[in-house]
Amino acid sequence: MKAKRFFIINVLCLITAFYAVAQTGVNSIAGRVTDETGSPLPGASVRIAGTATGALTDSNGRFLLS
Repeated sequence: MKAKRFFIINVLCLITAFYAVAQTGVNSIAGRVTDETGSPLPGASVRIAGTATGALTDSNGRFLLS
C-alpha cells in the first residue's frame, strides 16, 4: 500500500514538473518585411501592439521578436 502511494505521489510530482517546464518556454515571432514588389525593407520597425516589444529588420528585411 505504501509503495503504491509513493509511486502515485512521484508520478504527480513529475507531471507537475513537466507542466511547469512547458509553461516557461521562450516564445518568439520571426518574419520578413517586404514592399509591394517583394523587395526586402531594411530598417523597418516591427512592434507588438500595446507593448514595448519591438525590433528592426536587418538588411534582408528579416526580424525576430522574443
